[in-house]
Amino acid sequence: MATMPITQIFSKRGVPVPAKDVLVYEPLPEPFRIQVIHIWTTTLGRAQDHDPYGFHPPLSFSAWQYVASTLARELGMVRISKSDNPFGQAGDFLLNQQRPIKQQLDLIQLSFQVIDQHLRENYWEFEQRGHATQTPDDAIEELNHRFLEHGLGYEYAHRQIVRLDSTYQHAEVIKPALTIINNKTFRNAQTEFLDAHEHYRHGRYEESINEALKSFETTMKIICHEKGWKYNEADQAKTLIKIVLTNGLVSPSFQTQFHGLAQLLESGTPTTRNKMGGHGMGVQTRVVPSYMAAYALQTAAANITLMVSAFEDRS
Repeated sequence: MATMPITQIFSKRGVPVPAKDVLVYEPLPEPFRIQVIHIWTTTLGRAQDHDPYGFHPPLSFSAWQYVASTLARELGMVRISKSDNPFGQAGDFLLNQQRPIKQQLDLIQLSFQVIDQHLRENYWEFEQRGHATQTPDDAIEELNHRFLEHGLGYEYAHRQIVRLDSTYQHAEVIKPALTIINNKTFRNAQTEFLDAHEHYRHGRYEESINEALKSFETTMKIICHEKGWKYNEADQAKTLIKIVLTNGLVSPSFQTQFHGLAQLLESGTPTTRNKMGGHGMGVQTRVVPSYMAAYALQTAAANITLMVSAFEDRS
């Protein structure tokens, strides 16, 4: 299948990729947005309103019509631009500097979900009818390269754009958690963890904390269910930690270290939710800072990875 490699042109040779922990989140530079449109062109195509092969409706047009109409509906707009062509609407929207960055990311995420799923399932037809010259995997790889190339703290993974507060934290903590729970057994935990990322990206930090900790608790409940260990659906983290420890989730030689970890979990993740996001707001407005949500995400991710790794090792 066709590919679209990253070309090291003369002006870029010798220019280092931004330092791993120096990431920015806005604005999305115009060259980056134009590069995204180029990826659109080589995957879904430009949404011509007629099909020279006689099929109706054209695949490309239908795909972009879905993207444009879905985004308009979700944002409460009649249409996302004045263009009559849905590909043109998406391009106008992305290049419009007045649009909030969150909405621009909404469009990129939606379009790449279509590339990731619809194009992947119908790639032969897209390729044969002259729309696609770049595979979904190559397109996703290029998008993530462009994010990094421009020092932007985002990545498309698991059909979502996730925010990277640090590429080191993402690579060493977040990504392993997403990878290890990417199976049918832990599907509910993964859904909650991805929801936590989505809330975080939109600045809904209290909701992000709640979803991260729900994912952590769900992981332990799934392990208990799979192992046949007695627990209640209403059990919270402290109780669940005691159950998995009592039932020897880890080797006895690691009990001391794991009890220390249990204390960290009880004072870290669960307490964060109880104090910041698990109860009513009351009279005073509660503001959850972004760094607290980031901590909850990272702590939950590390704990989930440890739990599932131990579960799989013993299985």
